[in-house]
Amino acid sequence: MDSGNNKQHCFKHKGYFPLGVTWHRVNITGVHGSKVVNVGVGVAYFCMKCVDGSWLLWVTPNSLYNPASPVNLLCVDIFHYRPNNTKTGHRVDFFDECMYMSDGKKVRVKRDSVSKLPLVELREVDAQVVRDRENKRKQMTNEQHQVAALLRQEQDEALMAFTRTHLQPRSTGMALKVMNYPLERSFNMTVKHGMLKDMEGVIPLKNVNRANRPDSWYSGKMTRE
Repeated sequence: MDSGNNKQHCFKHKGYFPLGVTWHRVNITGVHGSKVVNVGVGVAYFCMKCVDGSWLLWVTPNSLYNPASPVNLLCVDIFHYRPNNTKTGHRVDFFDECMYMSDGKKVRVKRDSVSKLPLVELREVDAQVVRDRENKRKQMTNEQHQVAALLRQEQDEALMAFTRTHLQPRSTGMALKVMNYPLERSFNMTVKHGMLKDMEGVIPLKNVNRANRPDSWYSGKMTRE
């Protein structure tokens, strides 16, 4: 494991990239200096063995495939932070020689006796398992897009219906509803000065029949009218 800030994992075996990679020329800096090499960039899939014997799946985009690399190199920052720089809740502690997952699982980080490098046990993921997982994810994504499209369609239809019936009052009754049944003198003033659109068919209230007022008219009004 690399405690630096490379922001990328680097693998020496293509088995960690079951969906393939795209090739690029990049500048890599190591202990012997910098050099430009051809590396593949893709989504890396790998499993990490936990202390309880289970295997933890990792899916890390923008990982590097470098056949010339001497080792598989995991960047600690990717475990600590998401791409948007928010914390994952995972923690790598080299002193305790352990990686603590946010869900409570633990991964042993061992020190190599010769190189003194921190090591974790990895396993490649079967390519068919990855393809099945990606197909399921795409299917769920498509279903979510379909649901979102239906919701947008329903919202558009509701808005159009509301616009036709409420935002374009063409009768006195509809205008009263739009204005939430104001005081009669306020309503008449609105009609007189054309303060709402499409009020050609709206006429002022002349004779007030208090018995015809809806309950909403009295809501919040301290009045005996």
